[in-house]
Amino acid sequence: MRIPLYVVDAFSRQPFCGNPAAVCLLNTTMAEKTYQSVAAEMNLSETAFVQTLSERDTLSTASRFSLRWFTPTQEIPLCGHATLATAAVLYSETANPNVHLTFETLSGELYARKKGENIVLDFPLNPPVPQVRLFVWHFNLTASDAGRNLERLSVDTASLLAADTGARVRGVIVTLRGDGRPYNFYSRYFAPWVGINEDPVTGSAHTVLAPYWSSRLGMTHLQGDSANVLCRSELAGTGSFPHFKRWILNIPGHLAL
Repeated sequence: MRIPLYVVDAFSRQPFCGNPAAVCLLNTTMAEKTYQSVAAEMNLSETAFVQTLSERDTLSTASRFSLRWFTPTQEIPLCGHATLATAAVLYSETANPNVHLTFETLSGELYARKKGENIVLDFPLNPPVPQVRLFVWHFNLTASDAGRNLERLSVDTASLLAADTGARVRGVIVTLRGDGRPYNFYSRYFAPWVGINEDPVTGSAHTVLAPYWSSRLGMTHLQGDSANVLCRSELAGTGSFPHFKRWILNIPGHLAL
């Protein structure tokens, strides 16, 4: 069995930049263990597997799909940059003509749509709740620090793993306020508990960052910086709309099973 496979640099117009994700285009469901084996072999932060919901549809004509994401060690419920990468492959490589795409996932239905040359993702809001500050001492940052200090931040992932076994924590977002010129906030995301020491430009993290900074800044249109990449978010109703517009197809190929 030969499966079309693509490596896409999300959030970048330059090759070997942004956040890479692998995208596998499936015509049929694989054995469950094969998904994880492929993701481990790709060894990227996430590998996406997309297929149509109906045997009557094709990847180039359908508007609704099943979508799953795997890190090198486990399946995860939500991934922004791999969703962007999947939509980009469907639009550019299968010539899918549908402006609106729907993905059925472990997090419910997610939506992607074309807006000119851009791709806009409609993701749920995940407002944060107060928790015990287990990790503050690991980062040595305060709320008054300049956002650019995040670039110089060095994180000991072994200390993070020692602080929590992963029973309660799957990832840690470190964020600081920006000055609005042009960024309203800065962020980085660490997830050694799921096999990702640091995930640059994390789309799913913005489902938390958008409501967090919206409530503090009193704004519904936000611009964030993650790994020197601009991410725009627009809050409307119960969902957030991260405007993830940049991507580049890096490596097309086939997976032989």
